[in-house]
Amino acid sequence: MEYADKAMIDDRAAINSLKSENGVIVFDFIGYGKNDGMCCPTQKMAWRFKVEGNKLVSSDR
Repeated sequence: MEYADKAMIDDRAAINSLKSENGVIVFDFIGYGKNDGMCCPTQKMAWRFKVEGNKLVSSDR
């Protein structure tokens, strides 16, 4: 495996899973909603990325 790129997700995300599906990297986590305190993220999120060349590109969020 070779390092290609990086993406800032969250500094305190509660990670549920990180997987690859049909060439798309899916990052499933609990992040911060608009009214969440810094102690308690509540928002379920799934971000998708794909590698194009040597760049990590967002694919529908």
